[in-house]
Amino acid sequence: MKLFLALILFLNIFSLKTNANAIDVITLSNDAVHHCAVNKEAEEKLKDTVLNPLLPEDDESFIDFYECFCKRLHILDDNGVMDLDVVRIIYSDYIKKKISNSVDAMQLTNDAIEHCEKIPVSKPLGLYAMKRRNCGNKFILERLQ
Repeated sequence: MKLFLALILFLNIFSLKTNANAIDVITLSNDAVHHCAVNKEAEEKLKDTVLNPLLPEDDESFIDFYECFCKRLHILDDNGVMDLDVVRIIYSDYIKKKISNSVDAMQLTNDAIEHCEKIPVSKPLGLYAMKRRNCGNKFILERLQ
């Protein structure tokens, strides 16, 4: 079932990519925010926050939100397993749009994933996902300096 869901997500993303020359990571992100936001008035702030290079690791309500967000995007499952193929697809587009479009985003994504694999799975899963993401972004930003 997980493989089927990943395939469906990949095909949807591939369809977006072939139709628009790029994955619409912003639309995917906004859909996940809309689905996971408990307080609909805070939706716009959450949309901006999830696209920031570093996420707040000390905000419990945001941690809960981020776990839902990652699960909605099929990045993370209930056991804390990250689907790195989905991460590669979404994250390389995120790099191009929000960090730099003049680098090999897929290679940078792979390097960041490898660098941050040392972070152990922990609870809450939203915090674990944030730590992996923040680690990856710090790695990328340092690499680009």
